[in-house]
Amino acid sequence: MTTFNTPENIKQKSLEYEMRCIDCRACMKNCPMLDEFCTSPKELLGRIGSADTQPLELPYSCSLCQYCARVCPRDIDFSALFHPMREHIVASGSVSSKPLSKGLSVVANHQKLSFSKVFSSSFPKAGKKAKTAFIPGCSLASYSPELVISSHKYLQRKIGDVGLIIQCCGKPTLSVGDLEKFSDYYSRLEKMMDKMGCDTVITSCQNCYKTIAKYSPHIKVVSLWEVMADLGVPEKAAGVGRGIDAMFALHDPCPTRNVASMHEAVREIVRQLGLNMVEFESNRSLTACCGQGGMIGLTSPKLGVRQMKKRASEGKEADYIITYCESCVESMQSADAKSLHILDIVFGDNFEGRDLNQIRPGFAGKWLNRYRIKRLTDRLD
Repeated sequence: MTTFNTPENIKQKSLEYEMRCIDCRACMKNCPMLDEFCTSPKELLGRIGSADTQPLELPYSCSLCQYCARVCPRDIDFSALFHPMREHIVASGSVSSKPLSKGLSVVANHQKLSFSKVFSSSFPKAGKKAKTAFIPGCSLASYSPELVISSHKYLQRKIGDVGLIIQCCGKPTLSVGDLEKFSDYYSRLEKMMDKMGCDTVITSCQNCYKTIAKYSPHIKVVSLWEVMADLGVPEKAAGVGRGIDAMFALHDPCPTRNVASMHEAVREIVRQLGLNMVEFESNRSLTACCGQGGMIGLTSPKLGVRQMKKRASEGKEADYIITYCESCVESMQSADAKSLHILDIVFGDNFEGRDLNQIRPGFAGKWLNRYRIKRLTDRLD
């Protein structure tokens, strides 16, 4: 078993948590990883606090979803232990596990490409300003450039002059614990926002929402869902769901589990669309991770797949799982559940009598789509 040295501050925090923990085990209900490492969270906290070394896979098995923090009556947040562990591992060069090194290499290569000029663009061009900008995020862009452009056109019609920024927020790099690289990457996005002169960004990606809100406090961050719920879905989409003979289970992404206004906005959009919808048992602030949170799909793939299957099975009573995060769509499909993005309905057509399961573009197709949205953005005037 590959290990790393436990930082003293982590030991101390873990022992403080152990003292507070009442061992109610509420955190274990929807946590993807705790039952892999313990039968009691209190026991695990004591073990972390008293051991000089930890297994390398421990922190990289946490989805960083903060379900534990949401349900714990004593305010214990395992991500507050595991993410600093990741930071320590990266900073000290302690990554010696081949499987983990492979996963981290995939993240590093993804991020290097994401921040290259080949996949980055903005509108309006240099010298022109936009007080509000739409940032769709990488996952939606890699799935459908058309949905990105349709969303931007919608915002232009409803609000007026809205910019478009095709750039990653750097969340994957932040998640794996490489703070130095994240700072470099995020500064590039921040420069694009500042150069455009925007004081408000509208996001369709929950990771972008959370990251920008935290690291650019001078920028107002609003979700596309809140805007659309308030201004109304496109006219042709209103009531379209009444012609769809299917039941949809709505999955809430975990990065914005604590943003109640977003949860309600998405449900208002569903109502405006007229979809037949059922809730997951664990929904809104109590939602469960899709299996890709914290990059565990790459850093702990077996655990990630197990969580994908678990979450997908919880929506099995419905015909489709619908969500507002493209990464969550992919997770549900990886577990053989039919799934789609809410924008597939908002900007789609010809629903009657056809399979609505999203058609995924594949690895090469994703990067081609990201190049396509870059080129489409370059041509905007």
